[in-house]
Amino acid sequence: MNNELHLRRLMTLVIIAMGVFTSALGEQASFVLAISLICLIGIPHGATDHLLFFSIAQNMPGDRHKIQLRFYATYLGIMAAYGFLWYLSPQLSFLLFIIVSFYHFGQENLKAFRWKSPYLKYISFMVSGFFLLATPLLADMDSALPIIKSIMGLNDKIFVNTQQCRQLSYAVGIIYGFFIVALMMSRNIGIGAGTKELINCAILFSLFVSTPLMMGFAVYFSLWHALPSIIEQITFLKIKQVKYNFKSHVRNLAPYTLLSIIGIFIGLYMLDNSSLSAKTGIGFMFLSIITLPHIILMDKFHEMSAEKSIVGENQPYAAV
Repeated sequence: MNNELHLRRLMTLVIIAMGVFTSALGEQASFVLAISLICLIGIPHGATDHLLFFSIAQNMPGDRHKIQLRFYATYLGIMAAYGFLWYLSPQLSFLLFIIVSFYHFGQENLKAFRWKSPYLKYISFMVSGFFLLATPLLADMDSALPIIKSIMGLNDKIFVNTQQCRQLSYAVGIIYGFFIVALMMSRNIGIGAGTKELINCAILFSLFVSTPLMMGFAVYFSLWHALPSIIEQITFLKIKQVKYNFKSHVRNLAPYTLLSIIGIFIGLYMLDNSSLSAKTGIGFMFLSIITLPHIILMDKFHEMSAEKSIVGENQPYAAV
């Protein structure tokens, strides 16, 4: 696990070092590269949700086929309901997903810590998630604002001081660093685990402030969020199925991954004459719709993993 963490750190540092060249590629090239990372690594990490649920549900009473049918009905029902909410109120849908994402990304980041207080745990999840999502947005508000306007249908005349936003991104990074130090000093997390988190925080902060918005988010989402998730999922499913391996996982995630990617490219084709911000906004909406039920499922999965000690103790960024 440490080797995998060191590799992710190294890859991210290389991307940071190439930040100036990434910017030189242009907005369109950065968009294509970011979409490629999301399609090849990001989307696949949620394409085996059904396998995770069925493995978790093995000991549930009742007919297995009915349990599977109930899962698909609930999963697709959440997607449909949230898609309809996007149609009714993009503003509410966007804010709802951002808040839920704060919790999800923070949980994925800090879930391996052993918490003395459930209240502190949830607060820490939100603080960590805020750092991971707000920092890249604030650091590159020039790119973020048109996307947000496109998603929420805001007036183009709305003005935001992007220089002040970038300064706020620095403040967010510093505050999160002090927050981790406070957790260490209060002995809510170990010195070793806290130090690892501070190093990761510094690397990700450097990534967010030195690369374009889409690039920084895609690298974090793919390498720091999705890739560890895939590794954890394979480890979990191996416990349930002795012969389960990487090839098995690729076969299982391929169908839903391909469907999602086809949907993305159909959407991009239909929006061929639209601005890049409009394309990104539509892509965000699509991603949020397929992600919401995944977030709910992973919350239950982590609760079960913590109870059964599947995840090692105090290993930041160890999985998902």
